[in-house]
This record gives sequence, C-alpha cells and structure tokens, in this order.
Amino acid sequence: CFVYCSGDKDKLRDLLDFYIVNEALKMEFDETECKRTDFSFVKSSDFDMNNPIHAKIVLTAKRYDLVIPNIEAVSNKWIEIKTFILDYEEKYGKDAYCRMGKSLTCDVINGVFPFREYVILAAIQSTLGKRKIYLRITYEQIANRMLGYKSKKVANELGKNDNRLNDRQIKNSVIKLMQKKLITSVTYLFREKYYSTRIKSAERLREMIAKKKLKNAELRFGAEDYAWSKKTQQEITCIGKLKRHHKWRADMSAETST
Repeated sequence: CFVYCSGDKDKLRDLLDFYIVNEALKMEFDETECKRTDFSFVKSSDFDMNNPIHAKIVLTAKRYDLVIPNIEAVSNKWIEIKTFILDYEEKYGKDAYCRMGKSLTCDVINGVFPFREYVILAAIQSTLGKRKIYLRITYEQIANRMLGYKSKKVANELGKNDNRLNDRQIKNSVIKLMQKKLITSVTYLFREKYYSTRIKSAERLREMIAKKKLKNAELRFGAEDYAWSKKTQQEITCIGKLKRHHKWRADMSAETST
C-alpha cells in the first residue's frame, strides 16, 4: 500500500477507506437486516438503505468513528487499490503487512502526527511482524519498507524513488519516535541497531539482547570453552593495557631526561 502512496500523505485517507470496505465485505448482512436497522446516522449522499453492501460499509465506518461522504467513490477507490495490490503481488510476491492504529492514522491525515515518522514506524512494525519481540533492523531495510518494498531486490527492480530517505533522516525520525515512546531502540557494538515496539525499556531490551548473544556463543563454542575464551580475552586485554602503560611511562621518562 505504501508503494501506492509513493510518499503522498493525501493518499493515506484512500488506504483508510480501503480498509473500511475490506472489513465491511467480511460482514454477514442481508436485505432483511437492512430493513430492521436504523440508518439515521448516515451522511453519505448516495446511500441506499436497501443495498446490503452500502449498509455494511456505513456500519463498519461507524464502528471506527469514521464518516463515508460518498459510498460510490469509496467503492471505486477500493477496486483501484485492490487491483494495484493484486498486480504488485503477482510481480513481486506476497508483501509484508502490519497493523497501524486508526487514531494514529487519522492524526497523520489531519496533520497532527508527521507522515515521515508514521511510515518509518510502519516499516519497523512490518519488519518485526507478529511474533518478533525485537529484531536487528538496518537503515536500508527501513528505507525500503517505508516505501513499500519488502526487500532490497524489489527496491532495485522498481528503480530510484525520489522519496527515499538517507540514513541521517531516518536516524532523526527514529529518535523522535523513541522520544514519543512508540519504539525502543538500542545499538550493540556501535553498529548493530535493534528495535522493539513491545519492550518499553531500553535497559530491558539490552538485557534480552545480551542474554541471547551469550546463549548463542555458548551453543556455538560450548559453555566451558566460551567462559575460558572470555577470561583469556580479558587477561590479554589487561596485558595490552599494562604494556601500553609501561611504554607511556618509559616515553615520559625519556622526554624528562632529555
């Protein structure tokens, strides 16, 4: 859907209407129920109370506190986006999906929440998926996902996009999302960036990553060999520091005598 948006915030309302129609089509609702239902709340100019499809659309919109001004226009837009998605997935395979809150989406549409931060949040959510509590995600992955590309391969096939962000722009938006407590992000060894939308504490996220890395190391080398390796590595580091210290003292002595 973000390929359809192509960085255009105004198309986000179209995606919201697309979701409403999608949900409406899942409802079971017949002409008999149409006649028993009070539709006095409806503000759509072309609403037909005897049409079950119309009824399902306005009832679904009501459930989400949304107003559909013109049902025919929304239905046509649904066909357009659905055709776009089917064509896209036929060429590039099934795409990644994620859930974004209705209130947050409406805030973006109304200019209350920045569109850039919204699509970056969606990129992180779609990469994490339903099951991952946290995951290592690169800026390149975020840049691809926020434009609707599930992989680097798809991004390369679709060619250059003028709305693609650089690392600095993504980093600034990630910091803002962290300040708003919508995501948690930590960096391991100055280069590996981990993200979570479920864990709200950076310290807790660090603990989980450290525990996982220690476990992986023990499985790879064996618990005893790993403990011995770490101890030896620490001793070597201490010896290196000691040698550098003595060299520095010797250099200082030589300079003083000179």
